[in-house]
Amino acid sequence: MAQYTILIVDDDADFRRAITAVMQRAGFRTLGAESGIDALRLIRDVGESLDLLLADIRMPGEIDGIDVAEFARKAFPTLPVVLMSGSEDLKARRPHIYGFLSKPFRPDVLLNAVETVLTARHPVTQERDSRLAVAGD
Repeated sequence: MAQYTILIVDDDADFRRAITAVMQRAGFRTLGAESGIDALRLIRDVGESLDLLLADIRMPGEIDGIDVAEFARKAFPTLPVVLMSGSEDLKARRPHIYGFLSKPFRPDVLLNAVETVLTARHPVTQERDSRLAVAGD
């Protein structure tokens, strides 16, 4: 399996750690940010190495998850974005070009959403990884 890098942005440290653990167990590299400002810095510094942005919509401070998503997409137009929220009113507010996960969600729901987004972005890599896995059996 190719190793993808996911930036996880959530002000809830426990939730961010839980998502990080799920992603790392599944073989992903992860970076974490606890605020919109931290996320912008990481995107500016390492954005070219990111394969997915997973961001909570509602965060304290002036920069929320939608702001982070818009900044990331301007800098890296092909970077997939999945927004998260426990608030249904925020789901309606998000731009429809971004994916969405309603909190709380089960680990399998998270992994399915991530796999769907990454498969859409990297279809050749996914196909190659599948062939290699079969060849190795």
